[in-house]
Amino acid sequence: MTHRICFDGVDNRWNTALPLGNGKFGAMVFFEERTLHIALNHYDCYYPILPRYARQSEKSAAKTYEELRAQVDRARGEPGYERSHYTDTLNPAPPDSRPSYRTTSYPMAGEILLPLGPEMKPDDYSLALNIEEAKVVFVARGGDQEVGCTIWIAQRLDGLFVQLSQSEPGLWGDAGLVIPSERGLGGYSVSQGLETDTHWLRSSFQPESERDLSHVITVETALTVTRDCLVASVSTESAVAQTRLLRSMEHELEAEHAEAWKAFWRSTVELPDKFLETLWHLHMYLIGCASGLGSAYPEQACGLNGLWDIRRPSLWGSMWYWDVNIQQAFWPVFSSNHLELAKLFCEGYLKYGQDAERFARDVYGADGWALDYPHALYNCIQPWCAQFLWQYYSYSGDIEFLMDTAYPVFQKQIRFFKQLARPDENGILHIDPDISPEQGPVSRDSVITIASIKQLLRYAAQAAEALSRPACESEEYRRLLDALPEYARTADGSRLKDSALAPDDLFLRHPSVLMPIFPAEEVSRHSPEEVLDVMRNTLKYVSSHTETGMFGFGWVACAAAKLGEGTAALRILYEEGLDYILHSNGLGYEESERFINYCLVTKPPLYPPAMTEPSGGIVMAVNTMLLQADEYIEVFPAVPDGYDGLWEPQAEYRHLDWHLQGRYPKWEDCRFTGLLAPGGFEVSAERKAGEISWIRVTASRQEKLCLLLPAHLSPLGNQMVYTKVMEPGETVSFGMPGTAQSGASPSVQERQAAFTHRRVYLGEDRHTEFHKAVDACTCAFRLGNAHQYPITPYVFDFGLAEDERNYDSTYPKQHFRTGKSLLFFGAPKRVGLEAYTGDRGYGFASLEGLAAQDRSAPDDMRRDFIEGSADGEFWIELPRGKYNLLVVSGDEEGESVTHIGLPHLSGRMPGEVMRAGRYQCRTIPFVHERDGAFRLGLSTEAGFRWKLNALFLNKEYTFC
Repeated sequence: MTHRICFDGVDNRWNTALPLGNGKFGAMVFFEERTLHIALNHYDCYYPILPRYARQSEKSAAKTYEELRAQVDRARGEPGYERSHYTDTLNPAPPDSRPSYRTTSYPMAGEILLPLGPEMKPDDYSLALNIEEAKVVFVARGGDQEVGCTIWIAQRLDGLFVQLSQSEPGLWGDAGLVIPSERGLGGYSVSQGLETDTHWLRSSFQPESERDLSHVITVETALTVTRDCLVASVSTESAVAQTRLLRSMEHELEAEHAEAWKAFWRSTVELPDKFLETLWHLHMYLIGCASGLGSAYPEQACGLNGLWDIRRPSLWGSMWYWDVNIQQAFWPVFSSNHLELAKLFCEGYLKYGQDAERFARDVYGADGWALDYPHALYNCIQPWCAQFLWQYYSYSGDIEFLMDTAYPVFQKQIRFFKQLARPDENGILHIDPDISPEQGPVSRDSVITIASIKQLLRYAAQAAEALSRPACESEEYRRLLDALPEYARTADGSRLKDSALAPDDLFLRHPSVLMPIFPAEEVSRHSPEEVLDVMRNTLKYVSSHTETGMFGFGWVACAAAKLGEGTAALRILYEEGLDYILHSNGLGYEESERFINYCLVTKPPLYPPAMTEPSGGIVMAVNTMLLQADEYIEVFPAVPDGYDGLWEPQAEYRHLDWHLQGRYPKWEDCRFTGLLAPGGFEVSAERKAGEISWIRVTASRQEKLCLLLPAHLSPLGNQMVYTKVMEPGETVSFGMPGTAQSGASPSVQERQAAFTHRRVYLGEDRHTEFHKAVDACTCAFRLGNAHQYPITPYVFDFGLAEDERNYDSTYPKQHFRTGKSLLFFGAPKRVGLEAYTGDRGYGFASLEGLAAQDRSAPDDMRRDFIEGSADGEFWIELPRGKYNLLVVSGDEEGESVTHIGLPHLSGRMPGEVMRAGRYQCRTIPFVHERDGAFRLGLSTEAGFRWKLNALFLNKEYTFC
């Protein structure tokens, strides 16, 4: 099966643009107001702004470790210290001070504009990303006219191609190259021009903190235009010359592009949940597009935003963000069988080695590789990243990499740890002071730090043995491991807490306490029951007490899958993440029409780009459901079984549970091919009717295979661990494979969120705008971690009032929730040809010239309407106050124009010509200044009729 994201018959915008990339050069494509936009980005032109690349940078001296310790010791004497935040201890500010927010504006590579010509009048159009092909395709048709284009990025030479077609000359307009925004670009000098057939745009700047005035970097973007093709390139050298070279190599590069992306799909999944299946392929594609492969700045890799930062200003800017951000983006590259991307992470990480050793000397006066570089006291950072070095060896078997690269890093980090750790009277080694990133006080022995150091020591011991190092080395690592403290627990001992000094009920911005489960993988579903009890309790707490955002949901879902809780993992993926962060292009953002991240609530208006962490979290969670390897390889260890062992009732009374509970049925049938297990085993498997029907394993090197076989596939007729020393290229197979799925995924896919009931889309069509408008008016919005509920006292459905209607598909049962209590709003009021009366409180001012029509489609709300050709008014009696009004107008069978007026406010919103089957959805905020009838004016143009299908009235507050 192939997968796609499609905007069918509707515009999309920069925040739902479709992504392309070759690892370091990328584009985001969208079609808006008859113009195709292609926003460009290139890491080699984007990253040089960072202070790291200044020749003479102003750097402030870091506090020494002793200074930090003294500061912490003083603060710990203050009452209520356990409720402090570490920033208040290390960087205290006056209590009445206000934060100063700094936004970022990285270099912009420009945006290609390709308009439709004035003669092209499309009746229909579509823009689609064909994921497996890594191409965006646009088609528009009108009568006998047709235009189209295919957009792709070459795998080498960094060229973007737009291959044009048109049924007759002049249907495409003239292409251009622009910088789409000016805000925040004061530090850039921008010029542009035209040379024969090539547009060029140049942007010059200096790295941040640069003191060498002669160090100026210039980014050049070029667009070469021919009759049937546009070619664009971005470079710090001559992009003009580059595009002309690219044009001469179009067919060669296209063949290479096709071959490269065909080879990329070494692993695939088939799931009964097609929404998630599409997301898996999309986000694996995104990792490949934005990995950083081939960039001149491997130490930045995919950064925080990948190649998707196309509007300015934003909040963070993209770079190698330590802590969870960069790690999560690369989590699935091992199990998804992309060791070339895993090696890329390792190479980027190793670029910081000298900096980490310098940090150890300057801040600590110590030898080795500082565990907390570059953020003092974040002692989990470096051993966490070092996990990737061992995993690369474990999956690849590259013994030279282990000997020359990974093991020396382990040794340096352990050397530093031995100087940092402070033994108590029992010889237990403590990390004090220590920080759990983003939360809690400056503490000691945070769970994330201890778990990361434990895993570092385990890997070092295994590495020493694999390399036949002197036995004393592995013995020392195990002695150090045994000397580490137990994980901090709550007062009742039932679960882990963030750190020794943190309060039991700490709200988690990071699910850091899950590190022992994932990604350190110290605990699995096969651990002793007493350990699992604590870890399940920890997981249950974390799943409902973690900030909604970009990385938390993926981390928690991976941990749930690791403990065998597949249904919970699926629920958490959706209900703690995807239901909020997804835009209809399938990418994850810190702000959507359903959600704004805690980090952005107090910030200025920004243009937040898509983030890279969700990609890793989504793919890794699915992989962990499908394949795990501890002492042996196990297929389908955590597929959803319909039972959620972590779910807790959300409503006060059981008869209301259904309203807030998502539906996650058992995965009876699923399949994966080409996932990779430690030891370099490529695994494929299939599950039919709830039973494993086929397993195939291919070895990449000589290695002992240990594989759990179910009884019906076992040669002995009972469940067993099958063992065999495999040779390179050797394959073993059990059972018979079924037929892989064929065809394409649906163009537009929809899911309804469990808590808010808002619809979440992959792609959009002519109905999406209506559903989104209704949801925005009637469903909860997540502000940080709190739900805000609209108050909708009136929903009017106009037309033939006699029929019974089912509104479930258009207007889900609306609720208001506080704690576990639920209140429900009533059904829409059916309004026919009814005149206003003071007793009723609503109706038309006059019925003259009005008619009711019913088209029987597309749904029970939009199918019928009231219409008129003369000016009309609909009145609603309201107390004075502040309101929002959603007006829906259109006709499934004919064209219409509906102008909306607010006569008593002297306001008017002109309508557009709506083609048959199209619906205008206008949201109007207004202040009703006097008690009494609010008058909604309706008018049209000559030759048309206005239509009124539905009104939704929201109340913000009354008696203002």
